[in-house]
Amino acid sequence: MFPTRFRNTSFTMARFMRRMSQWVIGTSRSLLVIVFAVTVLLLMSIPNLKLNDDISEYFDPSLPIYDSIQFARHNTNGVQYILYSMDSGEQDGVYQPQFLQKVDHFAEWLRHQPDVTGVSSYVDIVKKINRAMNENDPAYFSLPDSASLIAQYHLLYEMSLPQGMDLTRDLSQDHSALKLTVNVRDSDNQTLIDLEQRIDQWLNENYPELANQGSSQLLMFAHMGTNIIRSMVDGSLFTLIFVSLFMIMGLRSIKFGLLSIIPNLFPPIVIYGIWAITVGHVNHAAAMTFSICLGLVVDDTIHFISKYLHARRTGLSPAESVESSFIHSGTAIVITSITLTCGVLLLSLSNFTVNDTMSVMLAGIIMTALLFDLIFLPSLLLWADRFDLSPSPSAVPDSSTNT
Repeated sequence: MFPTRFRNTSFTMARFMRRMSQWVIGTSRSLLVIVFAVTVLLLMSIPNLKLNDDISEYFDPSLPIYDSIQFARHNTNGVQYILYSMDSGEQDGVYQPQFLQKVDHFAEWLRHQPDVTGVSSYVDIVKKINRAMNENDPAYFSLPDSASLIAQYHLLYEMSLPQGMDLTRDLSQDHSALKLTVNVRDSDNQTLIDLEQRIDQWLNENYPELANQGSSQLLMFAHMGTNIIRSMVDGSLFTLIFVSLFMIMGLRSIKFGLLSIIPNLFPPIVIYGIWAITVGHVNHAAAMTFSICLGLVVDDTIHFISKYLHARRTGLSPAESVESSFIHSGTAIVITSITLTCGVLLLSLSNFTVNDTMSVMLAGIIMTALLFDLIFLPSLLLWADRFDLSPSPSAVPDSSTNT
């Protein structure tokens, strides 16, 4: 009933892409030099990027758990700790003054470490009882010289505890080992690992018989987070290799398959370089974005190069092929990239900073890849075909068919 009028006019985006292609073709050499220079400068900053993670910073300041962490950080010894099992090597060895003196020496060294907020162990209980049994004289806040006296203090302390309580949380069942708790400041993973390494080195140099592996939930996650980050980086490199091989097979061209690696590799380099300058470290969320974004940004590259090769095989020159690729694929590339970016940026509304970091980096890489596909990739294709300004040989008709 209401017929629609159709006008045979080109879309505004198509006209814009035509103008943009003409600008890129005219300034291709300058664009190549500028993009390479900027990328190399940002690449030089990536070695300063530290692989790190801080669990206490996973939550947005608006969340109650963040306030709880901050309260514990400023009003207590903190929520992070490392546990050590100090083994005397014999039954009832925790009563031996020589063993307790070694543990006390170790505890005093720990208290002077900048990242340690407190140290507690069975040794402190014995020293407090000894002071209490001597009219709370501060001079007696020390370990007795007699194993039998320490054993009596131990029995007295256990008898004074409420019913059902004992020292099993501080001592082993046969009283051969004691637990030493090291409270540390809220730190990132690398700081915890560095402290653990300093402790191991000190024990091996001073009391190798007491050396053992520290343990705690946070220390476990610190090592796990570092291993995850490094494995993700290694996995991303393998992903890049496999993607490149498939692109070579899909494009049926080794030259253009290898060239396609560059516009896919440069956008993450740019974003990680900027991240290194502005933030200085990456957590596992930032590390995994490279492997995630690689599968997203490669689509636009394949789309553009395939249109370029199709135009070349139909007889167009390199410049004409670039213009054809802009007209036939430029609009689709822009729309898909903007749509993906908008969808990814929704994660930035999350109160969980892991999602926030991932969304910001993914959005940045996708939009940077869009700029590379529209500005750098055409210039790279023109440079690759700079010595071939004639139509593609595959498009020249065979003279034998005309005879």
